Amino acid sequence: MKALAQIASALFGLVLFAAAFVFAWLVLVLAALGALMLWGWILWRNRRARRAAGRAAQRGETLVIEGEYVVDRDERLPAGGGRKDPNA
Repeated sequence: MKALAQIASALFGLVLFAAAFVFAWLVLVLAALGALMLWGWILWRNRRARRAAGRAAQRGETLVIEGEYVVDRDERLPAGGGRKDPNA
């Protein structure tokens, strides 16, 4: 009777292992498909910008991105308690 229980538990363990293996592969395949779909969606969404950049490059135009910036200086006091040197 003990040998029969050991054989049954070994078969049950193998079935569980096979089920876990199939489930893991299923999750990996779904993750890969999701990543591939996301990559394709990003390419599809950016196609107009890529075409416009290609046409501008053929015409010899350069792309200039204009903007402003602000330098934000940290005016906190140093650990010694003295005023921070503004020229540093």
